[in-house]
Amino acid sequence: MGGSRVTTPGTVGSGHEAVKAVRVLARASGRGPRFGTGPAAGEPVQSHDPGEVPRTIDPRRPADPIDCLAMRLHPAGPRALSGLVVAVAVLASCAGGDAGPTPSIRPGTVEAPREVNIIAKDYLFIPAVVDLVPGETVLFHVVNGGLAVHEVVIGTQTVQDAWEIAEAATVDAPPGPTPAVSVSPAAAGLRVVVPSGGREDILYTVPRSDGLIVGCHIPGHYAKGMHVPIRLVTPGG
Repeated sequence: MGGSRVTTPGTVGSGHEAVKAVRVLARASGRGPRFGTGPAAGEPVQSHDPGEVPRTIDPRRPADPIDCLAMRLHPAGPRALSGLVVAVAVLASCAGGDAGPTPSIRPGTVEAPREVNIIAKDYLFIPAVVDLVPGETVLFHVVNGGLAVHEVVIGTQTVQDAWEIAEAATVDAPPGPTPAVSVSPAAAGLRVVVPSGGREDILYTVPRSDGLIVGCHIPGHYAKGMHVPIRLVTPGG
């Protein structure tokens, strides 16, 4: 089943490294100041930190606006920015990029099926993509974390369409147990109905054909977005 990796940013160790990190982040985002006023050439730059060595701006180059920003943001100077830089780095790592690659999969067998969780909520499935290996045997744990009754129907679009039509006839059914519906065996696929707060476990041998979908056809649920693709992957991928 798909997963994501959490990348922990490295620790900023010193004030000068903090300033460098601010400079890199500001310039990479394109939002950092490019022009501005700062200490005059040759004027010592004091951070007010007893452990920080005063620096003198090189008269041969203009004052670096990021250095000036670092000195003016906090009286403690660049070292006080270490926590800020780490926080910005954490936010940047969370805000951008796709989820990490799926962990390696060891295909399940009849004797040792691979366990796969599918969680139904109002009105979505988790995960957003279900990774399966063609021919493997899996043990689905279908959990309903929503307030409404949900189901899992696994099959091609033909299977999904068949159940959507069959269950549409129950739209005006009175409250109570889910009405019994059926489709032709050729278009049945796999179907599991789970009440609110319930869980159903079922063994499943993955077909070798592509185009499989997980869907819920309780009237109106599919249209609200309760369908996710099944991605067939190679062992170890």
